[in-house]
Amino acid sequence: QVVWLEPLPPWFCPKRTVPRQGRPAILAVGLGSLVGAQLLRSPIAGGIMAPAAEEGADEARRGRLSSGARDLLSGMMSGFVVKIAEYPFDTVKVLQQTMGARYTGAVDCLLTTYRGGGVAALYRGLTSPLLGSMAECSTLFVSYGWMKQVLSVDEASATLANPVPMWKYFVSGAGSGACVAFVLTPVE
Repeated sequence: QVVWLEPLPPWFCPKRTVPRQGRPAILAVGLGSLVGAQLLRSPIAGGIMAPAAEEGADEARRGRLSSGARDLLSGMMSGFVVKIAEYPFDTVKVLQQTMGARYTGAVDCLLTTYRGGGVAALYRGLTSPLLGSMAECSTLFVSYGWMKQVLSVDEASATLANPVPMWKYFVSGAGSGACVAFVLTPVE
């Protein structure tokens, strides 16, 4: 069970836009992103997402991906995991919005749907949103990395005394958000 501190700050989760039963979905999306990106760094996936070694070490670089390919694969995996974790919550939300009188609450809706069709009923219609989420996240990751390269963000040489200016992160995030809008708008 997720315990929420009340009241939540308005910048995080305004009560007028995210009802109480939708808040666990926000947690699922955050955890899904973390799991998706970290899974590809693990030995299970052969460590293909681990950063490549120095340029001269060809043997160590074999099997490693470039930063752009890592961003693309991380975004796709993150979008996949996020949608898999979030979709049952979305299904329950849509069922309550369309047939709310039939259910006494979110838990009743979840259990009734599960009893009626099993786990498959919670994931009915997943293909299109899954592909859209994978496209959105991969575009976000790739464009953010590209924007940081354009702005010469060098995180490896940054120190506490000489940090990367915050405006570079802000512009990178804004630019990647604009790129995602071109991919996400036709999908939505």
